[in-house]
Amino acid sequence: MNAAAASGKLLEIGEGSFRTTMPLLLPGAAAGLSMRGTILYAGPGGHAALTLGDGGSANNQRKSYTGLAACRALQSDWLDEADVGIRIRNIDACVVDIRRAERFTIGVQLVGDARGCEDSDLRYGRIVDNRIGLDLRTLTAGGWMNSLRHQGGHFACSSGTNPGIGRFGVRLSAAAGAYRLHNAHHFLGPAFELQRQGTPGTVDAIPFLLEVDGRGLIAQGVRMEACSPFVARHTGGFSDARYEVGYVGTYGFAGCAVDYAGATRAGGTVLPLHQAAAALGTPRLVAEASNIRARAFRWDSASTGFEGLAVLSGNPSGPPATLNGFCFAGLSSIGLNADTVTLPTSRALAFVVDCSTCKEFFLAAEGSGLRPMAMQFDAAEAVLDGSAPALWSNMNAVFQGAPSYWWEGNADLDSLTGGLALNRLQRITLAPDAAFAVIGVRGGNAAAVLKSLRLYVPATEAPMVLAGAGRAWGARELSASLAYDPPGIAAGTSATQAVTLPNVQNGDFVQAGFTGGASAFVEWSAAVTTTGAAGTVTARATNRHGTQAIDLAAGTLLVRAVKPRA
Repeated sequence: MNAAAASGKLLEIGEGSFRTTMPLLLPGAAAGLSMRGTILYAGPGGHAALTLGDGGSANNQRKSYTGLAACRALQSDWLDEADVGIRIRNIDACVVDIRRAERFTIGVQLVGDARGCEDSDLRYGRIVDNRIGLDLRTLTAGGWMNSLRHQGGHFACSSGTNPGIGRFGVRLSAAAGAYRLHNAHHFLGPAFELQRQGTPGTVDAIPFLLEVDGRGLIAQGVRMEACSPFVARHTGGFSDARYEVGYVGTYGFAGCAVDYAGATRAGGTVLPLHQAAAALGTPRLVAEASNIRARAFRWDSASTGFEGLAVLSGNPSGPPATLNGFCFAGLSSIGLNADTVTLPTSRALAFVVDCSTCKEFFLAAEGSGLRPMAMQFDAAEAVLDGSAPALWSNMNAVFQGAPSYWWEGNADLDSLTGGLALNRLQRITLAPDAAFAVIGVRGGNAAAVLKSLRLYVPATEAPMVLAGAGRAWGARELSASLAYDPPGIAAGTSATQAVTLPNVQNGDFVQAGFTGGASAFVEWSAAVTTTGAAGTVTARATNRHGTQAIDLAAGTLLVRAVKPRA
């Protein structure tokens, strides 16, 4: 190796196994390395069996490393991350072919030291029985790990290898204080068979672990067998990661997800082709208000409601503790324009959804000065606090705490980033223990204007949207009924009956109907007689016959009120 470096030549290692009791280093001055055999490492732990290229600020450029293979003589206990099979430093415009890396804590590690790794093509073979198969790591603030193309690889573990320790196929990592923006990595056809222990699994067996920020990881044709039900775990602020999962063993698309463990962005997107490819081209619209202004109605003399949506206050009294307490049928201070709605900073309009199964929603809004917001509730409809974070895909999430309990984006949807409207592209990922969610927009300033609001989910999901029916918000129509046996009604006279109809107001359109006995001469009408929270509608049955009294059979008296459009 030293001779190859001194002469700038390519080193060739022939067939067979070559046992070494010391770590091996091929300096960057060598032209490259071609291997047909395997290095069998029997040296001390805490070292890389084979290191290629120089560290520091050296540029290991235009090298060819082919047929690389290293195997540890004894299986590592996976406790020391310095126990590495093949370490490659500061490569630039290189071609790397790795046939084998087995039994180490880290099988293959690319290192960006005082400069970085970039613009290289790497091909992987058998990467087996390592806690981390491939580690893409920066060591200093001056290092980087960008623009690498990765092909193939069988990242696997044997069922009897360190079964109580979690394992990962590919990790993007950084030492403390090192550069964290790992960008533009493309993986083609990696296969992961990491041997999760138990069902659903008592240890982690996850193909991708992203501990850094950055953006632009694409993994295509991913095969997952005997893995955890996550294709990736994100612990940082990584954005624009896309995982196309071609096969996941027996549990299909339901096992394809991203685990956000302390992450600040929900930057991963999974395309589960297994048993779901036909549906992927059709994201599902689950809630829409294409014209918010047309949905406005007069809730009472001071408040405005919106069909299909809840109205929320940024400062609810109490504050409430449950979903029904936070979601109002109507509130004041909302401005109605000819075609749009002015939404102050203290008000939000939102869809309420059952998110017990579906955790990812894409929010689309048209208008100006709008801030995306969300609230989360558990299965008992109790509000969740800041310990259950909701994450936006393209901006940071901020928890407002009591009394609103809103999670919201840190910028308005129409604000520009580098001159581009990137903030409009927002998917929200909810906490695992959220069963109900409120997702919408609030006014980002006093003049915020809302035109339309839509909510989408992945094609494999169809969550329920809550409005009206048993909920107070989102419906213009109120109704009530009671059992009623009308008295005999003399000719030309009337009988009346009061029916409690909460929240009916003067100005609402009211009607009465009756399911019991009928007569062509009995006419039913209704009027609001008491308004407000304990409102009452009085139904009137009038006998229009000129001479005959009428006594109707018993039945059910029904009253209905419709709020006028605003």
